[in-house]
Amino acid sequence: METQISETIRAKEHERDQTPPIEVPMLQVQMVKSFLKLSSWFFPNLGARLSWRLFTTPLYRAKHKQTDELLEAVQRFSVPFKDGQLQGYAWGEEGKPTVLLVHGWESRGTALRSLVPSLLAQGYRIVTFDGPAHGDSPGKQTDLHDFGEGVKAVWGHVGHVKHLVAHSFGCPATVFMLARNPHLALDKMVFASGNSSLTYALGQLKEAIDVPKNIMERVKTLVEKKFSMTIEEMDIAKSADKVNVKNLLVIHDKEDDVVAFERAEEIAASWPNATLIATEGFGHFRLLKSPIVIERIAAFIG
Repeated sequence: METQISETIRAKEHERDQTPPIEVPMLQVQMVKSFLKLSSWFFPNLGARLSWRLFTTPLYRAKHKQTDELLEAVQRFSVPFKDGQLQGYAWGEEGKPTVLLVHGWESRGTALRSLVPSLLAQGYRIVTFDGPAHGDSPGKQTDLHDFGEGVKAVWGHVGHVKHLVAHSFGCPATVFMLARNPHLALDKMVFASGNSSLTYALGQLKEAIDVPKNIMERVKTLVEKKFSMTIEEMDIAKSADKVNVKNLLVIHDKEDDVVAFERAEEIAASWPNATLIATEGFGHFRLLKSPIVIERIAAFIG
């Protein structure tokens, strides 16, 4: 099916993404590459476990360098999860229809607070949280299932969830959870900078640390055994008929250097009642800070 782009939003010069890339010490990268190459000859299963561990371990925890009115006004709460508590945040009155915000990899819930004013003005309660191993929530590792279970735990704790906005890794994690819980229904769902494919994500891992082919094959086997399904079955693009969502808005930047724009096209083409908005110049991280993008999301939800 051919993807139809409903609108293209272009960033002005001062809005363009200038986020510096995360720098990983080259010595560490070379040590990992050398170990994986060695393990591919002698102990590939160990190399596969190490690769998966690297893939599921955030490099750092996002923190706010300064406060603002929204951070000062937030209502903090805790959600029981496994052996600890997820850190939750809310704005607005309890009991009102809720919009749940789901952050991406190495981010945190309050990083999405730019969406709050517009949604509050429409009478919603806005809830977000720090996913497992992110922000102020405990843990050192997380994956699609674990993060998705975090979404489910917060959903069950706050109730009244009517709409959901997810960014980046939060998109596949949310779908992974919804596909296993069809009783959880949404009127509107927004995917911003979302990755459609675990195959694509593992390909990025292979490229980043030069994982040998025989180890990547074992990583795939390890993941499929862990989740009791094939890698391909985990794709968002193949999950549309498994989730209870009425309408989907996909927003993605053509210059996104973290998740290629083609991933958004795959999602929009495969989901019924999906709308795709393309942007140019916001990149992966500034997309949800753009007033015009926020306006489109609020109009879609409202």
